[in-house]
Amino acid sequence: KKLVVNAVFGDGRVEDVGLDAKYTIGNDEVISINNSIIRSFEDGESSLIIDYTDPLGKQMQINTNLHSTSFPLTAEFFNPDIWEKGSFDEATKTLKTGQWGFGGWLYDGIDLSAYKYIVVRLGGANTVNADF
Repeated sequence: KKLVVNAVFGDGRVEDVGLDAKYTIGNDEVISINNSIIRSFEDGESSLIIDYTDPLGKQMQINTNLHSTSFPLTAEFFNPDIWEKGSFDEATKTLKTGQWGFGGWLYDGIDLSAYKYIVVRLGGANTVNADF
């Protein structure tokens, strides 16, 4: 996934400076970052320091933690029959799909009943006719 590092400049403009930032990763066995692309290698946590120096020499730094989790390849969560009859062998982690190649994971939904509002922030214009 691409890491977006937004800098807000004095004139109010916002710019993604992820490609110009420098990254210090606390645990490189868990994640790596190259050209603003985050790669996860295993479940775990890592500290991350993001350093950026603007064209005028002003330095900025953000300290954060990253949590890496993977999809569990277990029969409990895996559904090989999303579209057609398929099979999943947990011991060998082998998925055999039907003609159209569908298989996926099942998760319990998130309980949002305690919230009065849900805000959806789209990354751009809604071009797929999604309704909220």
